[in-house]
Amino acid sequence: MNITTTSTSMVLTTAPRPRFVYEGAVRTDQAALDESTGQPQWQARGLVQLEGLGVIEGTLRLPQSLVTEQLVPGEVVTAAGEPLRIGLRGGDYGSILATVEGVSRVDTHGLFAQIATATRPLKAAANG
Repeated sequence: MNITTTSTSMVLTTAPRPRFVYEGAVRTDQAALDESTGQPQWQARGLVQLEGLGVIEGTLRLPQSLVTEQLVPGEVVTAAGEPLRIGLRGGDYGSILATVEGVSRVDTHGLFAQIATATRPLKAAANG
């Protein structure tokens, strides 16, 4: 199943790394190219927010030109594209996995842990 949108939010769980072409189950040394830009493609794993589905595991695929030092595990990002394509497929134990492609812009918003505690501080349980 595929979803077309213009943006989606994500919390990265890995840093971006180069994506390679596979022949069968064997990785080659050939870089995978972004179909829109022709640039080498990178990918990062994370948790993707999808309307109607909630938060699911997924992979963000983006051109190498959008990879910055700010894209670290825990970073909250908004990926945008015209159109942004999100492919959904089944995973282990009935889970749903997403692949986000067609990314032309990535906005960073800060680390999830800092955002979560700044807006709603965690309080220690009261000892009583």
